[in-house]
Amino acid sequence: MTKKITLDAGNVEGTAEGNSTHDGTASVSDFSTLISEHALELMASAISPSAAATAGVYSALRVSDLPAGAEWIADRGGLPAIVFPMQEIDGTKTWQVKPRPGVIKAKDGRPLKYIGPKKGVGSPPQLPIVRYGSGDVWIVEGCKQCLAALTYAPDDVMILRITGIEGWRVNGAPTPHLRRVVAGRRVVIFPDADAASNIRVYDGAAALGEAALAAGATSTSFVHIPGTSNQGLDDVLASIPSPEERRTELAKWVQEASAVPAALSKEALAKMRKRQRTKDAVRMLASSADSERLDVVVDGDWHNVSQGLARALVEKQGGREVFLRGDLPVEAYKSDEGLMLRALDRDGLHRRVLSAVRPLVLDREGNPKIASGIHRDLLGLVRGHATADLPRIDRISTAPVVRADGTVVTETGFDPKTRTLVSLSADIHGLRVPDHPTDDEVIAAASLIRDQLFELDGTDGFDGWVFASESDRTHAVALLLTALIRSSVPTVPLALLDGVQRGVGKGYLVQVVHEVVYGGPAAMTAMPAKDEEVEKRITSDLMAGNSLVVLDEVMNKGESRLGSAALTAALTAPMWSGRVLGRSEMVRLTQRAVWVATGNNCTVPGDMARRVFTVRLSSDRPDLDERDNFRYSLQWVRNQRRQLLSAALTMIRAWYDRGQPEAPQSFGFVGFEDWQRIVGGVLHLGGFPDFLGTVLKVRREADSEVVDNAEHLAWVAKTTAGQRGRFTAKEILLARTADPDGPAPYGKSWDDLDARSLGRVWHQLKGRWFDGIRIVADGKAHGNARAWRVETLASISQTPLSTTAPAPPAAPAAPEIMRVKNPHTGVVTDHLRVMPEIDGPSITQLGGDDDG
Repeated sequence: MTKKITLDAGNVEGTAEGNSTHDGTASVSDFSTLISEHALELMASAISPSAAATAGVYSALRVSDLPAGAEWIADRGGLPAIVFPMQEIDGTKTWQVKPRPGVIKAKDGRPLKYIGPKKGVGSPPQLPIVRYGSGDVWIVEGCKQCLAALTYAPDDVMILRITGIEGWRVNGAPTPHLRRVVAGRRVVIFPDADAASNIRVYDGAAALGEAALAAGATSTSFVHIPGTSNQGLDDVLASIPSPEERRTELAKWVQEASAVPAALSKEALAKMRKRQRTKDAVRMLASSADSERLDVVVDGDWHNVSQGLARALVEKQGGREVFLRGDLPVEAYKSDEGLMLRALDRDGLHRRVLSAVRPLVLDREGNPKIASGIHRDLLGLVRGHATADLPRIDRISTAPVVRADGTVVTETGFDPKTRTLVSLSADIHGLRVPDHPTDDEVIAAASLIRDQLFELDGTDGFDGWVFASESDRTHAVALLLTALIRSSVPTVPLALLDGVQRGVGKGYLVQVVHEVVYGGPAAMTAMPAKDEEVEKRITSDLMAGNSLVVLDEVMNKGESRLGSAALTAALTAPMWSGRVLGRSEMVRLTQRAVWVATGNNCTVPGDMARRVFTVRLSSDRPDLDERDNFRYSLQWVRNQRRQLLSAALTMIRAWYDRGQPEAPQSFGFVGFEDWQRIVGGVLHLGGFPDFLGTVLKVRREADSEVVDNAEHLAWVAKTTAGQRGRFTAKEILLARTADPDGPAPYGKSWDDLDARSLGRVWHQLKGRWFDGIRIVADGKAHGNARAWRVETLASISQTPLSTTAPAPPAAPAAPEIMRVKNPHTGVVTDHLRVMPEIDGPSITQLGGDDDG
């Protein structure tokens, strides 16, 4: 074997060759591939120059001297280092490096004496051949111990090296090289001298002996090195004065080799194993120590254990990453759409608990050990305890949040007063909102929003917003304010961005408001066609904690129409109940989202019309979708977000600071009174005119249910004017044949109606006002058919109040006597009839008879 290396000054350039390892005395200069300090180290380990040369040992002084995969040692200051090249029996090259002492350390802080290749980077040593021979096989643990054995072993001995007492295993099984070298031979194993005090060394050596026998060795024995527990074969040999004496002693130790790694009784082995378990437990606990996790013993009383785990989860992550949404534990997580909430299933709860605690179990000596996990049934108990203490969350906001008292949250974190997780981007950290805004600050804030953010089309020759009226521009500002004060009010109406055509800027308005308030683009989604899908969507959005939900280009059966019973219910409900997606359980959720819909000339049914305010965008320009000359572009909005947010919040703060002055109201927005008061007050203070000025007009125009039913009832009243106002459904159907253009009830076709179904429609409408007109039941007509009458507000107001005293109650009828004969005894007895009088709708009223 030949190895050539150039050393620094003070050393020589040379070639180390040779087969004989039985050197006598040696000097530093004899180790031609090693620097002096490394040569002295090997000499102190009873290693001869020829043994070092045979093994190819050399000093690495530069990074280029290191084996492939070991270059990082130089970066960590590990040079100069001793390199021990190695080769497996199949020719695979491998190595170990002994870096400069005390420089390179393991993760737990222990200095690393030797370093070898990792899996995937190189081939870790398994059973490298140090020297071939036809005699016994010696397996020696350790690099320098193996070279010391090489120096003084008989020439016919085959010498193998293991780097650590478990180094002969590959993925827990013996290396396949073992059978190739030990079959049919006597095997002598040289464990470290601490085999008598270290149970790991003892058990590892014993397992190697068993593996060698299984691989075909004729026998195995273990050399007991007569040194202290921290001495190896090289140390003990070096303590013997002369090479001949070393050779003699080594032969003697081999001859006296035992069948066990150390002469220990069963009791001594049991004590060693107990000590090792304690050491392992301490080491494992130390290696996995984590200041972010709490230690909890999980193998005790499950009631106490589950309470401890729940307390740890709440203490470590409650109000930061884990919350309660409805009655479900949820976690805040980062998705492609930003920070969101999701329900924790059993696996998710397990993951969260393990990130909050370090579960421990006690071994039979009472030593704590790391548990592999937490029992699934135990997690159910943890969930039950945690739900009592986890803070409830309503939503996630990437915008500052206005509380009910007018204070503004401008710091990232969970705000328990609004139950909102605030996550502000870096561009608005430290946003300043004056506690007592001056008039000048309010005027400047309103001007920035009105004259720049919502600049009208054509101003100074620039493209801009094409609001249909000043009220519509005010409503655009109202949408922006609504997003900021959402946590202060239980309900808010839906903002319908209604355009005369595509390209008027509905989607752009959504993006502008979202960029100002929340930062980043808004997620646009189509409204599901089926109401059950709308219900699922509402539950999903609320469960995720979304602050703003956009239903883009709402359609129904090919027309722009905003209609959904589920959405209608959600808008006026502070609480929403729905089924969790993918699960069978229902959940009750606070509804704190802002809802926006877009459409072109959108139709709004009656119930929905009372839950929306509109931003109408309209223009006669033929090039609406080609405009590109905007003075205040979306990029300007992004750059000015901090100033725009500050302006909106300054207006809000000023309204609260001035005592929440009431704004003039032309009508009460039923179901959204708090929203109308706050947003209307802020807008009035900022000088934005005509808030909700278009709402009643839009209701009249868009509420097709009211319009259609009002037209139908007016036609019915006109048709029956000569009948003193009383009529039946059958009579109206006959009248319709004479007037084919007579309007049918809302959503119905005359072709689908008969007397009974028309009566049922009127039954649903009775008593409700439709633009000042309604239908009411008026007793029975001929043939026991239901009679109806149409009333108007004018006719009701002209009807004088009755001054007639109510008739006295009728005297109770005499009780009726029934004579009953017992069928078994034949005895006849008298009984009072006890059946009560029937009260309620008749069979005809219930649809069981002709209602015409």
